[in-house]
Amino acid sequence: MPLKVEAYLDNRGKLHKTAEAATVEDLAHKVFGSAESMAPSLAQKVLTNRADIERIFAEYDAALNPETAACPIPSSPTSTATTSTTSPPTTNT
Repeated sequence: MPLKVEAYLDNRGKLHKTAEAATVEDLAHKVFGSAESMAPSLAQKVLTNRADIERIFAEYDAALNPETAACPIPSSPTSTATTSTTSPPTTNT
């Protein structure tokens, strides 16, 4: 008897059991040109380190053109820069 299952389709039309597996396959093809050899494990590293990779690209974009940076650069956990905060002015009533 047929069973209903949930599956994820990658960009090449292959079904995967998880969204992560489909994404890794797509990354392997897009970044490394294939899903053979070491490409899937490297694609998994890219997916696992996505937040750091996005931060690095944001820093790169801001360095190239600070006036049109798409978003503020999130601070790195290893950053030594400090940020200052200002309180709103108080009113006496």
